[in-house]
Amino acid sequence: MTYRAWNLKPLDRAALRELAQAIAEQATEELEYNAQDDEPWSEQKYAATLAAQQTNGTLDQTPMWQNGQYAGTFAWDADAETYRSALKNASGFLVGDEIAFGGQANGGFSKVYLALAINSSCQHPKEAAILVNFLLNEDMGASIMGTACGLPDSVTGRTAATAAGLVNPLVVEANNRMMAFVDFPLDPTFESPALADVPDGLYAAVLTACSNGELTTTQAAEQLAEGITAMLDRTVAE
Repeated sequence: MTYRAWNLKPLDRAALRELAQAIAEQATEELEYNAQDDEPWSEQKYAATLAAQQTNGTLDQTPMWQNGQYAGTFAWDADAETYRSALKNASGFLVGDEIAFGGQANGGFSKVYLALAINSSCQHPKEAAILVNFLLNEDMGASIMGTACGLPDSVTGRTAATAAGLVNPLVVEANNRMMAFVDFPLDPTFESPALADVPDGLYAAVLTACSNGELTTTQAAEQLAEGITAMLDRTVAE
């Protein structure tokens, strides 16, 4: 049985297509910059380049980001300090406003960094609950835990972690802006294998075709929007 803790809202397909096109353009530019040689693009080359990026790190570890060649990036709030510290000159770094497409079609959603849960097979659920509460909500446990599982959602836990000097103000600022903006507390399909797998997922397949010149960024955006919409429709139907 599937349980949901969010309310599904009407999908703005135009806004999704606009966001998908921006993602396609940025990903294509980054991949081609990191593989500047005479070898023509192929599915194998794209997959190898993308896999290397995922293995070796994220955008913050690329020369283009470190040298300040990007105007910005759309990233998790927990990564704010990571991106700032990666810059050779971070004097102009700041947390920007979320991407707004108008009305309810906002370009962001929240995601739990790491959650602790007690499942039905737990042999000692009461003791497990006591431990989870200690780690996340009690002063001593929360001050030890810090931000190891992300920015604490518990007011008590965040206060204890902050007092212990384990909470970065930049991350707090990013989190506050995100929480004040998003319409959805969680996108259940964002990391679906059908979308995110390499090289067979939708993202990789479309971006490979875009990098090879088989699709324009507009066509790539349309295919991404159609594939993501289909996934969302299946999720709603379940």
